[in-house]
Amino acid sequence: MTHSNNSNKLLHEVATLLALCMEGDIQPEQFDHLQTLLRGNPAAREHYYRLLAMHATLQETESILALQNDLSKTPYDQELWDALSVEEQTATAIEIPLVKQPEEIIQHVERKKIPFAFSKSSRFTFAASIAASLLIILLLRFAPQPIVEVATVTNSINSIFSDNKPYQPGTRLARQDDPLWLQKGVIEIEFDYGASVVIEAPAEFKLNSEENISLLSGRLYAHVPDRSKGFMVETPNSRVIDLGTEFGIKVDFDGTSALHMIKGKASLFSGSRGQTGQGQILTAGQARHVDSKGDIQTIQMRENEFARTLLPDQGIVWRGQDFDLADIVRGGSGLGTGKSGIGIDPTTGNSISIIRPQDLHGQGEYTPVSFSPFIDGVFIPDGGHGPITVSSEGHQCTDCPDTDGFFRYEIISCPQMVVDPNRYKSDDPRPREEQLMLMAMQEGYPSRLMGLHAAKQKPGPEDTSLLLHANMGLTFDLQPLQAMLPGGKIVRFSALFGIAEVCPEPSDLDLMVLVDGRTQLKKQDIAHPNLVDIQIELSESDRFLTLMVTESGSNSLGGLNAALDWGLFLNPKVEIE
Repeated sequence: MTHSNNSNKLLHEVATLLALCMEGDIQPEQFDHLQTLLRGNPAAREHYYRLLAMHATLQETESILALQNDLSKTPYDQELWDALSVEEQTATAIEIPLVKQPEEIIQHVERKKIPFAFSKSSRFTFAASIAASLLIILLLRFAPQPIVEVATVTNSINSIFSDNKPYQPGTRLARQDDPLWLQKGVIEIEFDYGASVVIEAPAEFKLNSEENISLLSGRLYAHVPDRSKGFMVETPNSRVIDLGTEFGIKVDFDGTSALHMIKGKASLFSGSRGQTGQGQILTAGQARHVDSKGDIQTIQMRENEFARTLLPDQGIVWRGQDFDLADIVRGGSGLGTGKSGIGIDPTTGNSISIIRPQDLHGQGEYTPVSFSPFIDGVFIPDGGHGPITVSSEGHQCTDCPDTDGFFRYEIISCPQMVVDPNRYKSDDPRPREEQLMLMAMQEGYPSRLMGLHAAKQKPGPEDTSLLLHANMGLTFDLQPLQAMLPGGKIVRFSALFGIAEVCPEPSDLDLMVLVDGRTQLKKQDIAHPNLVDIQIELSESDRFLTLMVTESGSNSLGGLNAALDWGLFLNPKVEIE
């Protein structure tokens, strides 16, 4: 009885260790013990071989059933089957001649018994085969999985991951079973398939292949060229299959998602992997929300919600917004990085922080600006002596009006007006409006705007403005702006122009807008309450954009009108598509 119990215990131990081995959970010391049992006990080996054979049979049966199950779910083309059915009913009948085979009567069948037995060599071969199979299984279980690289980090701004690994530009990324968690910053990844994505923290994602990524939470923006159509983004409750486009996806922590189509089109399916719910094709300008039940709902499109392009050298994240020329005058990039209270001296091209209310005079020479790569130069316009230079490339304006060359204020991005009647000084010879503007500038109020006379609505906190007193000229260089955005294209300059609302009537001035020295817009004697809606189309070959404000012929130096010739550009934008 004791021998039988020990034998059963041995066989049970072998079965247990083999099961752990098959599941990949066996520990090194347990594996060593299994090898010792097999080497030292024939009964253990025989039981071990029997269990392996049973496992192989079950695996084969399971595979066949799975294949049958898959075949039963194979999609078919209903139109094809309908066509075949019609063909069967209408096809001409074909007669097949019947050939009668001669009958053969079997009189008697003898079955001879053939004894079958394993030879020693056969037993050895079978055992060796089982051992080899086990070795292969163990190698597959315990050998390091091959690393399959699918993408490359191309840009990164202040990115910090939970694993503290440095994901710098050039870092290769492999397919993963476990997701990556981006805790801070923004990262851009280009897949070997050709698509690229920009992911903004906090975000959790997983690279599935060179053409597939799972976004578990956070924001993702995808650029997919035509050659990479079919790129897929999976979320906990939806899948987006690109058809050659740009789109943004936001996934909340509850698993719900929102898709915003910027360009092209894509297919949206509700449901997680392996499940198919509703399906829609979205085109540019459309947006959808997928709730926890898989229902798809129409939502408002939000173009500027996603980080699209990274500019690591400037520490800038572009979200699709237009370039703000007022921000550039403040020393910024046009994307909101400028500083309050910064202006430009039109006689030297230098950046200044103190606004000097005094009558100044310029000689008319074109002066390069060095503190900003986006500003080409400044000048004091005076066409009384012939054409004037308006760019560093020598472009000239041939129809510039004759001026006296005087101005009162530098080029500034206007501060918000703070009207405090108690601070008005009655003994100051300057107008009340001018005093209040100077106080606002000197105290460093945020650079927002002064409103325009006769504007249809009061400017809001997001509006910006640029003030050019007569007589001033300012030329922007569009080339470095365009170079910042490989995925965008400059298409237009837009602004609303008029007299600043703090200026008392009457006050008037002239306006010119030039592109590469060519006059695109010329308006004379602009006075209260007139406004000019500026819409100048730009092409890829256009480089220099010039804004020029000059005194109207009715003004004279030293008069109130000349001192307050404040030409205001409200929301001066270089628009991007």
